[in-house]
Amino acid sequence: MQASGAGAPTAEWTDADWSGGQSAVGSVQAGVVPTPTNVRCTGGGVLQNPTVHWDVPSAAVSPTGFRGEFYNRGLLGQRLGERVIQDPNVRSAQVNRSLLDVISNLLGGYYDVRITALGPGGWTSEVSSATTIRVGLLGGLVVYCA
Repeated sequence: MQASGAGAPTAEWTDADWSGGQSAVGSVQAGVVPTPTNVRCTGGGVLQNPTVHWDVPSAAVSPTGFRGEFYNRGLLGQRLGERVIQDPNVRSAQVNRSLLDVISNLLGGYYDVRITALGPGGWTSEVSSATTIRVGLLGGLVVYCA
C-alpha cells in the first residue's frame, strides 16, 4: 500500500496480531444506600419545635449522614430548603421554627419533610416518603405535626 502525492509517507503491511485476548479475574459488589423508612413527626406546639424521626433498614452500605428537605405543599410544591446531618447514627432532628418562620407566611401552611440517606462517594438513597408539619397562624408561633 502506498500513499499518493509528492513526498507522502508510505504505509507498509505488517504481521501484527491485534486479536489477542486478555482476561482478568475479580469481583464487583454493588451497594445500595438504604432509603429511610417510617418517617414521622412528633411534638411541636406554641413556640416549640417539632421533631422528625426516621428508621434506617440494615443494608450492605451504611449511611454516612442524612439530608432533610422541606417542601411547600401548595400548588407548586417547591423545595424550600434543606438541613444536612453528618452523623450516621442520628435518627431524629428538631425542625427549627426559625427556618419555618422564613418559609411560611402570616397565614401559615403545610410543609412536607422528606429524608434522604447520604452514602460514601456521593451516593444517596431514594427520597423517603414525607411527614407533614403545619405552621399555624401568626407567622409560625404555633408549629405542630399534621
